[in-house]
Amino acid sequence: YPKIIVDTKEEPPRIIENTWVPVDTTTPNPNGIAFDCLYLDMNGLIHPCFHPEHGKTPETEEEVFNEVFAYVDRLFSIVRPQRLLYMAMDGVAPRYV
Repeated sequence: YPKIIVDTKEEPPRIIENTWVPVDTTTPNPNGIAFDCLYLDMNGLIHPCFHPEHGKTPETEEEVFNEVFAYVDRLFSIVRPQRLLYMAMDGVAPRYV
């Protein structure tokens, strides 16, 4: 589905006086498009946090959770939904023997 992929502008977080300042998501979307809702399939988000294509593989559960939180924060700061953030999760994939 190559036609559904679009380039986006992303505001990076800033560092002011050695303090990390997150993106102000109350300001309008930098891409000029307003979104009411953002729906996330968490399975598609969690898996790459456990097994990243680039960078170091997390060694602890805490590191994985921090990666997941950072990923959600990044997506939220790009899209900036005005009304709803919906995170859908289902159970563990079944294991057949």
